[in-house]
Amino acid sequence: PPAKLVLVTGKTEQDTYTLSKALTNIGRMAELTDTEERVVRRNDVVFEDGAGEVNASVSRKHAHIQRENGEYRIADDGSEFGTRVFRDGRQIDVPSGARRGERLRSGDELYLGRACLRFEE
Repeated sequence: PPAKLVLVTGKTEQDTYTLSKALTNIGRMAELTDTEERVVRRNDVVFEDGAGEVNASVSRKHAHIQRENGEYRIADDGSEFGTRVFRDGRQIDVPSGARRGERLRSGDELYLGRACLRFEE
């Protein structure tokens, strides 16, 4: 069965998201467009714009989770306030723009700025 993300801190449309696709985008707007109004990215997990300081710390194109060969990895897409994984009482910074990102384990807390999602397998 696919893994899921559970909302811990912040405001999104749902409390739980199933990671059923190979690539799940996370950000602060449902769609991002270029100067000619063409859609350049769609976010699957959307933190509502204008819903307080926690959500404001999530970039419009903050991060993505990729599923490959049965494992999930989170990568930061050049966010302003960074992406961190908390696991077993320690913090792992996810480098901005790194292709491989950080491998996720069940129970990891994913901080996107000040917003938080829990990864569950």
